[in-house]
Amino acid sequence: MNKLIPFVFLSSVLLLATTESTFYKGVNAQSFQRNRPDLNGLLIRNPGNSMIFWVDRGQRRHIAGPSVYGRLFVPNQRDYLDTDAVEPGASITNDNRLVRCGENGHPLKNRIYLLDQGTKRHVTSPTVMNKNNFNGKGVNTIDCPVLATIKDGDPIR
Repeated sequence: MNKLIPFVFLSSVLLLATTESTFYKGVNAQSFQRNRPDLNGLLIRNPGNSMIFWVDRGQRRHIAGPSVYGRLFVPNQRDYLDTDAVEPGASITNDNRLVRCGENGHPLKNRIYLLDQGTKRHVTSPTVMNKNNFNGKGVNTIDCPVLATIKDGDPIR
């Protein structure tokens, strides 16, 4: 019986080492990424780098540079979070703009939209503007007929 104990112990150690190495091979940063709608509207930054993200529809969207950040968002406290845990989405780039039209009598007058990936996304209220840290001073006025031709996207609520 005493001869069995070292054999069982050695077998257990080898089995544990094999199981552990197989487990870690299957685990990577993407394994932990998930959609996080509970974080919508937050500006987040990973403590390990200087990249800033906006959480939209549960996805982290990289803000491509200080000029884009300054045009779309108000300077604000950013929440530090392990951004790798949030599913990635499309970047926020120079193509993204906050816009409104100001022509009297037009149905879109003074409604604010985020131009986003070929669509216009209605920012549904001033509360939503604040929640998403959008910069009201960065809203551009464009012609209402031009704005009306842009396909509607998901509203930002």
